Amino acid sequence: MSAPEQSAPLKKYHGNCHCHAFEFSVMLPELKEVYECNCSICSRRGVLWAFPLKDSDFVIEKGEGTLTEYSFGPKTKSHKFCPTCGTAVYTTATNRPEGQSTAVNARTFSKPHFDIHPEGLYSSIKITSFDGAAMGPAYEFSPAPPHDLQPDEGEKLYHKTCHCGALHAVIAAPPAEDWVATACNCSICTRNGSLWYYSKNPKARFLPSKPEAVTNYTFGTGIAVHKFCAICGVEVVNTFSPELSHPVTGKDTAATNIRGVEGVDVQKLEVTWVNGWDILSSYDD
Repeated sequence: MSAPEQSAPLKKYHGNCHCHAFEFSVMLPELKEVYECNCSICSRRGVLWAFPLKDSDFVIEKGEGTLTEYSFGPKTKSHKFCPTCGTAVYTTATNRPEGQSTAVNARTFSKPHFDIHPEGLYSSIKITSFDGAAMGPAYEFSPAPPHDLQPDEGEKLYHKTCHCGALHAVIAAPPAEDWVATACNCSICTRNGSLWYYSKNPKARFLPSKPEAVTNYTFGTGIAVHKFCAICGVEVVNTFSPELSHPVTGKDTAATNIRGVEGVDVQKLEVTWVNGWDILSSYDD
């Protein structure tokens, strides 16, 4: 994946992490195509990449120095995310052409909200797949911490991790080929690219192997707490206030972000869309 050759006038796009601690603008040809990478980190974050023609086309407007950086393997890429809300904003890479090291997560674009919901403004955008997983060694899952969850008849145990292995989740669920994943176009799920599997609380466990890496983020009504890793930025689960009823799933519900579940190819799952942008409280994009 690399920056396209300039063949059309450039347009300015604005973007931000969810909590607005970091804001930017970027000049790009009119956005008609984004790139989806299946490597171990991009697939967990659900990022959709856009490539400025040159690094100077990406301008930080607020929050210089606030993002956390995460690298792994050969450390040719620095993945930058907000330590407050977990939004993956952009990467820089030493293995791209000089002056073209920046890739921006189009999910963070605002005004208008980057909505790829079937009826959303960007629903017709072309999403081109890139086989980043083939460029390096296979990802090795770290084992889940001890837990007491046992599957019932007809169920299996599924294991989810963040990228660095600090946070884990397990769920007891029917075979994955029967799952229906939920995608939501609300302001936070759009930015995180989350795909949710909902189950009742007794069927799920959140298992941090490094409790100090758990970061909780909530906003608006406070009904949901998004739990992501302070080290790698990957969101693992979404927990809900027991006093409040989720407008879609009701009470006593656990939500696991199934991007990064061991042995599950999310590209093969049926997906249902929820119009969370309209259901949930307004958000200043």
